[in-house]
Amino acid sequence: MKSITRKNIRTIITIITAIILCTTNGVIAANTEQKDCATGLKIEKISNPDAGEGEADGLISGGNRETSYAWAMAARGDYIYIGTNKNIVGSVADAFVKALSGAGVSEDIAWGLINSMTNNEIPRPETQTGGEIFKCNMNNGDIELLYTAEKNVAFRMAVEFDGDLYFASYSSDTTSDNYIYKIDENDQMSIAFTSESGTSMRASCVYDGVLLFGGVDTREELDEGDDGYQKLGIVKKDANDDTKWDRIADYKDFRDYANDSAVFSNVSSPIWDMCTFDGYVWASIPNSRGIVMYKGHPAEGNEPANDYGWYWTEVIGKNNGINNLGLADNPEGYMDDRAGLVTMAATPFTFKDNLYLMNFDNTIGAEVAAVTGIVSSLAQNKAKPSEYLKTMYITLNNPQKLWKYNKNNGKFEEVEGFSKYMKDNCIEYIWRAETYNDKLYITTMDSAVLYNYITNLKGDNFTDLSDDEIDDTISKIDEILSLIENYGSGSAEIEQAKNLLNNFKNMLAEYKNVANNNEQFFEFVIKYEDLINQVEALGTSDDSILGMVGEDFIALYNRVDWTGLKMYAYIARTIKNDTWGFDLLTSSDGENFELVTDSGFNDKYNYGGRSLLATDNGLYVGTANPFYGAQLWKITDDNTTEPPDDGQEPDDEQNPDGGNQNPSDDNNQEPIPNTPDKDDAINDFQDDLDDPDKVEDNLNDLNDQFINNIDKDETVASKPIPQTGNSIIPFMMGGIIIIAILFFGIKYYNFRDIK
Repeated sequence: MKSITRKNIRTIITIITAIILCTTNGVIAANTEQKDCATGLKIEKISNPDAGEGEADGLISGGNRETSYAWAMAARGDYIYIGTNKNIVGSVADAFVKALSGAGVSEDIAWGLINSMTNNEIPRPETQTGGEIFKCNMNNGDIELLYTAEKNVAFRMAVEFDGDLYFASYSSDTTSDNYIYKIDENDQMSIAFTSESGTSMRASCVYDGVLLFGGVDTREELDEGDDGYQKLGIVKKDANDDTKWDRIADYKDFRDYANDSAVFSNVSSPIWDMCTFDGYVWASIPNSRGIVMYKGHPAEGNEPANDYGWYWTEVIGKNNGINNLGLADNPEGYMDDRAGLVTMAATPFTFKDNLYLMNFDNTIGAEVAAVTGIVSSLAQNKAKPSEYLKTMYITLNNPQKLWKYNKNNGKFEEVEGFSKYMKDNCIEYIWRAETYNDKLYITTMDSAVLYNYITNLKGDNFTDLSDDEIDDTISKIDEILSLIENYGSGSAEIEQAKNLLNNFKNMLAEYKNVANNNEQFFEFVIKYEDLINQVEALGTSDDSILGMVGEDFIALYNRVDWTGLKMYAYIARTIKNDTWGFDLLTSSDGENFELVTDSGFNDKYNYGGRSLLATDNGLYVGTANPFYGAQLWKITDDNTTEPPDDGQEPDDEQNPDGGNQNPSDDNNQEPIPNTPDKDDAINDFQDDLDDPDKVEDNLNDLNDQFINNIDKDETVASKPIPQTGNSIIPFMMGGIIIIAILFFGIKYYNFRDIK
């Protein structure tokens, strides 16, 4: 160790004091904090009312875990019609299982490993059909299956118009066709619109008595030189012909954003969502640098009309001078590390003659980046957690927001009364909004149950320091402490410096005892989060503390990924303090909000409130639950009860038959199996693995298949819907991450029990 002068000691103390002041988080808010909760609401579980957390639901009587999302809902008469998708996470898991067969792993053994690592939380695909449309009688809660699609087709948008129902299909394969289906008054289904080789028509609204849909309209002809543009389109239904749809906008109306990567995403929709307000159609468009919004109406006066007689103008973007692209500080949107992650999409809606906008982060990108880095780290030992956790760290550090449009100045302004509920949790979407009994209700998507699979890291993911080298580091800290002690004592600065270094020494000593146990290491990084931030901020430049101490100390310091530890500590604490499950909030004025639930109706697997529908019978909530199946709930403003506690038996009114339903009674499903022993499953997997080198190659091949079309069986159950051609497995958040970690991380990860 090089000589440290009295002047250097003074500088060390000063820098440490500054670091403590700048990096301390202060008191961490725990999830036990009492939050405001809405009162006077009766909340009932309609689908499988006796099935609780971790029991099969999926809307159908008896339960079906493979019905993942209640993706879209519309009402007609006494009935609710619910469009769904099929086994999002399980289908991706099964694709990975099949890909690993090239490395010698049998499917049964691979699934045994998955079941052991996730406590059977991921359903293994058994059905050979696609999404379904269910019909729920609002008077008695009976739910029946109406239509079943061919495999890999799902239903993403639903709207009632002039007594008919219109459902838009979804495919993540951009080479496959997508459709708008019509269901007439006799529940007969037909194709009303076809978009060849396009993604879903996710956006819909009614403007001046005309039904509109937005997404990709592949009938468009691109101008010469525009091959790199997406065929964005908004179409209107003809008043007399259900199969005739005329355009009111095409890609040229949104030209500045029609070639961005986000509008080509196979899990997105180029027109994200629409609503009507103040005589205009307001349409949002996803963008890698932040949301874009336009408003349009039939051209009037001197307004320049497009080819269809409509006038469109930018409301949020890089050109309007009022609301920047992505509502960011920069007119060009997010140009830093947040690009492609933060506020990539947004949904407009109205409440009490005001326009609102709620945003989505790219949680998929955060998860994919994490697993890509983990795989690279395991295969080549190069990637650092600070590289592959960065995107997740960024999205969690940028809470979701609700904006309200100010008609006086044309600006979208943050609703602070809502934002306070979006902090210090894993909410990555604000999903749907609905007005019921003159109150606004808003649902979210909470990624905690997914992120939990990723963040079970251990010490050797962050450093390769041996115990002896850690002991040597502790000795060097003791030398610095001795020098500080000789420098003087008594001042607050000196005591703070000594305290930090003593804590650092204690942290390193404790690290040796917890580094190889992921549960203890998880708690360890949370405990020392402030200290990790402070140590990370010490830096390694010549004029820093470490530079003064010597190169040997710097070499040891640099063998720890301190930035990765900082990110992991933040992510781990956020997940731990999150209540898990989606939030449902309500407001009477659009400014001040209170919680109805922040735990997915006491079910952590309900990570999303995917659909909301206000009716005379109550407010219906359809959940996203790809683990045990989508659920249907009803809220009535009867001033009677609060949400039931976990484990509380439903009352007789909610459970007229009494007793507990067996999830396999009515649907011939196998009971959820017992969780296999984790060690046995890992050993079986490793014994069955003939060629570990093939694993990464197979993963790359599988990703190529997800980009292109996969041949699928075309088995159709129940009433057949018109054939729509093959399409890729529809997948959304979490599937890739969960499976890749399970397969690639078995030697390095021992998964914590899921909370």
